[in-house]
Amino acid sequence: KMSLHRKPNLPVGPLTEYRSRASFDWFALKLWLEGENRFKIKNFVWKLISNDKTLRTFLDEYVENREALRELLVVQVRRLIQYDWFTIIKKEFPDVTDSEVQSAVDECLIFMPGPANALSLHYLFAVTCESLGTERHSHYFKGHKNIESMHYFGCFALTEFSHGTNTKRMATTALYDPKTQEFVLHTPSDNAAKCWVGNMGKHATHCVLAAQLLIANNNNETKNYGLHFFVVPLRDVTTHLPFPGVEVGDIGPKMGWNWIDHGYLKLTQYRIPLVNLLNKYQDVTPDGQYLTNFNPNQRFGLTLGALAMGRVGISEKAVQSCLMGLTTGLRYSACRRQFSDPSLDKTNTGEELAVIEYQLQQQRLIPYLAGSFAMLFMTRWLRGVYGEISDMSRAGDVSKNKKFAEMNAELHALSSGSKPVTTWYCRDTLQTCRECLGGHGYSTFSGVSAMRITNEPSLTYEGENNVLIQQCAQFIMKNYQRLKQGKPVHSPLGTLHWLPEIDTLLASKCGVSQPTEFMNGDILVLALRWRVAYLIAESSNRIMGELKNGAWKAWNNSQVFFLHSLAKAFIELIIVEANLKAIEKAPQSLKPVLSNLAFLYALSCIQQDMQIFLEGEYMKGIHSKAIKTLILSLCSNLKDDSISVIDAVAVPDEFMPSALGQSDGNIYENLWAKVRAVPGHSDRPSYWEMLRTPVAKL
Repeated sequence: KMSLHRKPNLPVGPLTEYRSRASFDWFALKLWLEGENRFKIKNFVWKLISNDKTLRTFLDEYVENREALRELLVVQVRRLIQYDWFTIIKKEFPDVTDSEVQSAVDECLIFMPGPANALSLHYLFAVTCESLGTERHSHYFKGHKNIESMHYFGCFALTEFSHGTNTKRMATTALYDPKTQEFVLHTPSDNAAKCWVGNMGKHATHCVLAAQLLIANNNNETKNYGLHFFVVPLRDVTTHLPFPGVEVGDIGPKMGWNWIDHGYLKLTQYRIPLVNLLNKYQDVTPDGQYLTNFNPNQRFGLTLGALAMGRVGISEKAVQSCLMGLTTGLRYSACRRQFSDPSLDKTNTGEELAVIEYQLQQQRLIPYLAGSFAMLFMTRWLRGVYGEISDMSRAGDVSKNKKFAEMNAELHALSSGSKPVTTWYCRDTLQTCRECLGGHGYSTFSGVSAMRITNEPSLTYEGENNVLIQQCAQFIMKNYQRLKQGKPVHSPLGTLHWLPEIDTLLASKCGVSQPTEFMNGDILVLALRWRVAYLIAESSNRIMGELKNGAWKAWNNSQVFFLHSLAKAFIELIIVEANLKAIEKAPQSLKPVLSNLAFLYALSCIQQDMQIFLEGEYMKGIHSKAIKTLILSLCSNLKDDSISVIDAVAVPDEFMPSALGQSDGNIYENLWAKVRAVPGHSDRPSYWEMLRTPVAKL
């Protein structure tokens, strides 16, 4: 058990040598990263879970059938809900905030993605009802007994078979019937069926459904008011059977995540009451009048803004998965030994080098460690922004609150950019970790394969990354257009506060004359800001050149090398800024290692886009050479710190799903223990006689 006042002893073993080389105290870093409240909460949760046999039961997704996996998932979801984390944690620690509880519990549950994701989807249903609904929907809110007892079990139904990212073209309809004061929900074709809805296939009793709201006028002419959200009962809460008019089922086997019952939904003239419309930003009167204080684009933006926290949550999980994968990759690399210097070991019998000593292994892993740390600070900042916006929404009517609308729009853009950038980064991090483990990385016991599969769907759910990130580019270009029209920039969160000086920025050049000058946060931010400014100008010129084909084609023909690159560069700038700002508050003893990590990530971003800096003549070849040298130097210097950095963020060994990533560093002993624990691993197979019977020719 960890104490705020007592540093725990790490195991003595193969990793001890590297821990002794660290330039800082790993426990001091852990305490600073967590903060006192988060640290207390996580230790409290770890202790409860470690003693809970229900939550410590695991089934191998590649061995067990889906029914067994899902039965265990439901048992564990029920157990997680039973804990009532907010109540018991606040009783134990009255001074902690809701946000600290939520983020700490989420980080603790990263080792059990099945139940954690099913529970997140259930609460997404409840939080959406609260974000988009009103008091009449309070029995669906998080905290209500219906939700907390699983009497209702929820999901979120947006995607259809033939439409996902183009939400405005969803085909499911909700036609209002003033005679009965009901909405008639209908799926007009198989292609319009909702699909890939987590929790829906077998488990959910209710969903939040996205459908086109249709209202007929006195002339029986139907008007489409666009996509709206409704609370829809799916199954009888007594029999768990679907209601008449509801066809719901499982989507089928998947690459992974088979513990989650992703489902489909078809509705046939299915009626729900008027009050089931989530009506915070609009409403329909009993006689069929449509009411709203927002224009269609504003209302649509506010409605989809409810998805922002889901995307921030995905980014947080991606970062935690990166750190878990790197825990395995770096600890293994410090223990795995291969080859010795033949000039020093002429008989080839001396001690071999740990593979982390090789430049190539350092360059493959340590930049990802730097990036994961940087993204950790960015996602925490985004969570704080979402909390502020949620507080404003709960405080009262926001229809005339200009700042609220602008903050919501900016958060939507940031979450639409951060989700792709972090999940792509996680994909690449885990793939690199798997390769750095050599052949052992292919073993299920390495844990990395399961981490990869867990991250995989995040590349496409809640918005396919390549399409979603265009929302971020659109936010930037709209503000640039406003600037050119002499209007103020709409960036209350400050991410584009520098945009009015874009012309001065574009005219500037990199003034670095000595390589060490790049080891400066202001210089790195200025360079990354120039990159965004350059891509804004280039994207604008590209769009203007394509306008002869129409605005829509101009936008689509300006994605590759321009808008897509712009959005990614913008998010990377935000990541670096959030990282450097966080380090300002760090204890002096930790600033050197944290700064080196921050500089390494920023320099890696610049190096990957060096052609842009050279093309725009912001940098010269000498700068490119200096940055390469610095990256290699930082990787080498951080090599001796990397294990202690990992110790500060690693989950406890009993929750670390890898035989190769344990804190004792006994990679071979732990792997053998896993192999020998497999039932029948060395038994003669039941079909052995067939192996010994000669094959007869046909």
